[in-house]
Amino acid sequence: MGVDPVAQLRTLRTLATFAGLCMIGALAFGLLGGAALLRPVRSLAARPTVYTSRGVLSYAGIPDSNSIYGTGGATSGMPLFISQLSVVRFDYRYQLAGGGAEDLTGTLSLTLVVEDQGITRVIASAGPQHFNAPTAAIQIELPLAAYQERIGELDAALGPGLYTLAVEPRVQLQGVAGGRPLKLHFGSPYAFQASAASIVPTQAGGTVNATGVSPSWFAQSATQEVLSTTPVQSSIGVGPVMLPVSSTRDVALAGFVVLTAIAALLTSRLREKLRRDVRLQIAWQHQGSLIKIERWPGGDFRVVEVDSMPALARLAKRLEVPILQLDAEDATSYLVLEGLVGYRYTARLPAVVAVPTRTSKAGVNSPQNAPAVSAAATAASPEAI
Repeated sequence: MGVDPVAQLRTLRTLATFAGLCMIGALAFGLLGGAALLRPVRSLAARPTVYTSRGVLSYAGIPDSNSIYGTGGATSGMPLFISQLSVVRFDYRYQLAGGGAEDLTGTLSLTLVVEDQGITRVIASAGPQHFNAPTAAIQIELPLAAYQERIGELDAALGPGLYTLAVEPRVQLQGVAGGRPLKLHFGSPYAFQASAASIVPTQAGGTVNATGVSPSWFAQSATQEVLSTTPVQSSIGVGPVMLPVSSTRDVALAGFVVLTAIAALLTSRLREKLRRDVRLQIAWQHQGSLIKIERWPGGDFRVVEVDSMPALARLAKRLEVPILQLDAEDATSYLVLEGLVGYRYTARLPAVVAVPTRTSKAGVNSPQNAPAVSAAATAASPEAI
């Protein structure tokens, strides 16, 4: 007699459980892949970029004949004595540092102003000079005759005294930084103490903070923060872990394919096991309704053969009784009792057909071609069902 199909149900349940878990896992990976496909691989993120404007002023005085400066003349940091110089020249250089900027255009101008007690007189101006790069430079000469004339006018009105000579740069810059508009306005006056006889820097060295207060000598700097959009790799949360969208797509696809293949393989094995043994099919489909018995129930009752196990199962459900299972050497019978009538379905076991052998010319026995296994079940449709 073959192996009891009930003993193989544990293996079938294990295969079905693993197949179900693999299908659930494949569904989870499919949902994860769908969510990853709905998100772009890269997105634009706003990140602050700091741009620094820096301006440096230098000057030079070209000496007159027999000047106290000698042949070298006056340089940045020295006082300028008007009677000893023929020309005073101011040079201003601007530089923008920071993140990458595009389509830069700007203007740069430089103005010399004498002021005191709210009274201002423009001595000279240069610009606006256009530029389209992160750096620019401009130069202006102080007309000494005009300077002395303005100082004389102020002395006549206010009385002789000390004034302020302001060297005022003006920088206006615009462009594109990280896809966002970039606009800068920069420039604070450099202050000199001025009189009819001399021009003296009031502060040496140092820098100016972002507010532009405390004009300094030589250098000024100011910063401006721009929120620029930068492409960044998108990510998706998988539990407590954040994975890049591109990696999530690959993982989801691999997991879906592998688990689907495993589930298909386990399902195929399950179906193959059920297909080979009709008793195993019945035990798998009706395991909750079967009761195994050792012999037929006693008593005188009439047996009616049923043509299919589903018909017998429907009858048992209608009568609300169990299905009795009796195993024999070559068949398994299933019985439903209703009073003195027993409805029976018989499943024949696979029988191995003996295959005759023949002797080849070489004297080697070989089996003839013949079917190896056959199975059958009695079938009769009673009117009582």
